[in-house]
Amino acid sequence: MVWLEKLLTWLEWAIPGFFGAVFIYAVVPSQRQELRGKKDVMLFLLSGGVVSHFLTPLATWWLHPDPNSVGGIGFLLGAFGGALCTAIMRGINASDLWALAQSIIKAKFGGGSQ
Repeated sequence: MVWLEKLLTWLEWAIPGFFGAVFIYAVVPSQRQELRGKKDVMLFLLSGGVVSHFLTPLATWWLHPDPNSVGGIGFLLGAFGGALCTAIMRGINASDLWALAQSIIKAKFGGGSQ
């Protein structure tokens, strides 16, 4: 049981973020439509927890909120963090990174014009 306490202490800011991402997934219909499959949903929920885990201490250091509202900050960071990571992945998928890499290589080493 000691390991469970250590795990919960270590994840104390990831848990509200995870539930914030679950809330956004359940409430916002456009978010459900955008996520296709179980892998996308799990990445969305985990990214909300990860963003909250790492950014809640930074936000509380910067904002100096009431100690009772720190969980709410983690919840909001998880909710918006999951949506932000989804938007970033959508942008990466929409861009043609392979063509960009080819053009950079051709510009650097000579493109062999034909």
